Amino acid sequence: MSESNLPKNIENREPKYNKVIYCLLVWFFGTFEIHAFYAGRKQEGIYFLIVGIIGTLTTFILVGYVIILIEFIICVIQIVNAIQKPSDEFGRISD
Repeated sequence: MSESNLPKNIENREPKYNKVIYCLLVWFFGTFEIHAFYAGRKQEGIYFLIVGIIGTLTTFILVGYVIILIEFIICVIQIVNAIQKPSDEFGRISD
């Protein structure tokens, strides 16, 4: 199916996701970046998942706490950014 046959509202469509679900995923699973997968940002999710696992595994030598603290700060910033984004009538936002 060529692009000319597609309806106009489907072209250049950004993936949308629910703002409340996104914020809850950030809050509860932020260290493992599950919300990035939910939002369709797979590469970012994989990077942060690896860093989160490394941070969790290295907490016994205290380096992991610094990594987890940095990820927590990033998650708080992501929650604030998501809350500030305007949503559509169904509560969905996009990047």
